[in-house]
Amino acid sequence: MPGTFIFRPIEAELHKDKGLVHRMDPYCRFKIGKNKSKSRVCKEGGIHPHWDDAVIVQRGSEHFGVLKIKDNNLLNPHRKVGMSTIDLQEIEREGQVDKWYPLYSKGVEQGKVRLEITYTECKLANQEVDLIDGKTRGEFKHHSV
Repeated sequence: MPGTFIFRPIEAELHKDKGLVHRMDPYCRFKIGKNKSKSRVCKEGGIHPHWDDAVIVQRGSEHFGVLKIKDNNLLNPHRKVGMSTIDLQEIEREGQVDKWYPLYSKGVEQGKVRLEITYTECKLANQEVDLIDGKTRGEFKHHSV
């Protein structure tokens, strides 16, 4: 069913730091069908990044979404650290989940990421929600689907 997913990346435990000179600057990229959005970069997050924002992605009729964690560095911008497939139907049934997802690259486990994911049948107008102390900045605009 069409609706909106709100992805809140909390933290990750990665197996190795792919940063060449400094620690990695990881961020999360979420994709559902043709719709995609990304989190803020966790500067110098290395193998234990933490995020404090939320990303909104609209959904049509897709059953799965994809999360990629990438490293935002100057020499090789947007280098993939790992990816995971997210069962959107499970989240639609539950309404909200808070769980760890394994990350893989070329069939090898690269670590895991903890996500809080919420599903709503409403369509939210803005593409990203910032969280400060658990509260949202700005306003949501709800539209009927």
